[in-house]
Order: sequence, then structure tokens, then C-alpha cells
Amino acid sequence: MSELLFMDIFGIGRLKAKKMFPEAAEKMGLKAHSLLKKRSFPQYSGSFSNFKIEVAPEMSSIKVMMQSVPGLFMNTFGKNVEFDIGNETIDRFFTERKAPRSTYEKLVGNAEWVHFVRRFIEKWKRVIQVLDVEPGYIECRMKYGNGHYIPASVLEPMTSDLVKIADILQKTVNIESSGPANVKE
Repeated sequence: MSELLFMDIFGIGRLKAKKMFPEAAEKMGLKAHSLLKKRSFPQYSGSFSNFKIEVAPEMSSIKVMMQSVPGLFMNTFGKNVEFDIGNETIDRFFTERKAPRSTYEKLVGNAEWVHFVRRFIEKWKRVIQVLDVEPGYIECRMKYGNGHYIPASVLEPMTSDLVKIADILQKTVNIESSGPANVKE
């Protein structure tokens, strides 16, 4: 992490990302779209592990589209708490947690989901600026370069972890995750 911080201070990180990110995105099957300015990053989209992925490097955002989980809202910027997960790490991280009773009871009762989300938070909390779980997607915005790029080395591991969270979440609330319904291209 300290190397990435050093690169951010001198602007080297953005230059390295501009050079290496397209190759990392291509390896994951993501395609570049809409280059607005020569100096900016294009947006990327595609499917990864049966989920539609949208990456906006200029906003340091990775979004995983999933089947809608009706009424589920968890994020790091709101202040409305309707339920507790029962895990101190997760409860402190997600400052807003809203869901219908049947949904949050399933989440609280699924040890695999609680364990994986706790591990995700412990692994990525220093670089996450915003994590937003809404009915149809999970979006993560990061702090790199004041939120203006994503290092190529972070793209695949972060996306894999977000996809795993979406997959476990859908299985927990009994929404089928495999198949073409998740991939909307």
C-alpha cells in the first residue's frame, strides 16, 4: 500500500494505470467504451463469472450488476440502521443497513456470507471510499489518486471479491445467480 500511496503523491500511479489497466481489463474480458477525453480513461464493461461488470476508472468505481434483492440497502455513507448483522466489523463498516425482515434474517443467519464480507472489509477497508449494496448492484469506489484511477493490480482481485459477495448474497436470499439473467449486455 505504501508504494501505491507514494505513486499517488507524484502522479506516477495514474500514469502506470493508464498504461497497464487496458491489458488487465482485457484479460478479464472487459471492453473499453466511450473515451471522452484523450487524457481520461475509457469506461469498461463486460461479463465476469456470469455477472455484468461496469468499471469507471475515472471515478475509481467497480460495479457488479446482480439480480435485484428487493429492499436491500447497505452502504458506507448513509446513517439509517434498521438491523444489525451481529458482526462488529460489518456493523461498523456499513453505516446504513435497511432490508425487509425476511431478507436481513437470511443474511444474519448465513455464516458464509458474514464470514466472507468480514474478510472482504478487513482486506480492502483502507482503499474503499464508498461501498454501496443496492437492489440490483454492488458498487465500490476507491481512494486511489483521489478517486481518479484504479491500479491494474487491484482490478481482478477486487472484482473477484465483489462478484463472490454478489453470488453469496443472491444464494442467501434464494435468487438464482447462474445463467444469462445476470449478464445484461
